[in-house]
Amino acid sequence: MGLFSKKIVTCVKCGKECEEMFAKQNYLCHECTMAKIKRETDLIGYIDYTYTMGGKKPTEEQLEQIEQHRIRIMEKYRLPKGITRNELAWAADNHRKLNEQQIADILIRYSLSAMRSAEGIDFTSNFFILTGYQGVVVDVEDIFAIGLISDHRCNKLQRGTDTILCAVFTNDPYIPAFPIRYTFPLRMMQGELAESKEGRAQITAAYNDFCPNLTYPIVSVRELRDLVAKEENVRGKINKQFMDKLLSEASWLSDIFDMRELTTYISPETIAFFEQYGYLREEIAAQAIGMHNNATRKFWDMHINKINNGTNR
Repeated sequence: MGLFSKKIVTCVKCGKECEEMFAKQNYLCHECTMAKIKRETDLIGYIDYTYTMGGKKPTEEQLEQIEQHRIRIMEKYRLPKGITRNELAWAADNHRKLNEQQIADILIRYSLSAMRSAEGIDFTSNFFILTGYQGVVVDVEDIFAIGLISDHRCNKLQRGTDTILCAVFTNDPYIPAFPIRYTFPLRMMQGELAESKEGRAQITAAYNDFCPNLTYPIVSVRELRDLVAKEENVRGKINKQFMDKLLSEASWLSDIFDMRELTTYISPETIAFFEQYGYLREEIAAQAIGMHNNATRKFWDMHINKINNGTNR
């Protein structure tokens, strides 16, 4: 056999035998190599999140586990009757021809499919999507604690407002914590260090309804830190030392809780991924159904009010 003769090598992943001129250790066939590249591309948000948390790049085995974890969440909340862009565009073009039952069906499916936005997340009633990390999803049932803290750096730049960080803590094995930002107006004559009681009340009420498995009250980060310090174990799947570290970072608005890094941008790849499961970003859905047109928007608004009042029959 010559020096440059092809040799039979076995793929360490699938066991397929291939002819290769140069035998490499831990050889992967073409199909397994392409699957690995695709997986890393699809899960780049999880890889980036790991780096933000100070970790190393997940191994191939860990990425496979993350992939299956994300699939389980999305299959759990798949919308078989989720509405598509094409259906919404057709409804916009033909809205005057639709009967009451058709209109109600379209608007109800629109409401179920629409992913709303806040700074740091897109969300449905079932899960959060981290906008800064492509394709990362967290089951709403995994949220066990939320702490609130004002970012007075932002308040100095935007006078008359209170910028509030929601530090969210989860039982998700790959996404232990993430930030959400809300901005509320302050009343007249309140200073830079003032905090919006109304804003905090709104956040607390919303997330108490939204998150069914909270094990701590929604309080300030400082109060949450005090609660955790008094207990031997955290009331969630985070060990106490790591929880202390996360709460310290939230107190300093640093690392994963650095709100200067937050965005409402969501990548086209992420949008496409969630469309497979019946979900559309609200701004895309609104554009498709014609909400940008005053006359069409008035039509839909009128029927939304009818549905809400039970008079759409």
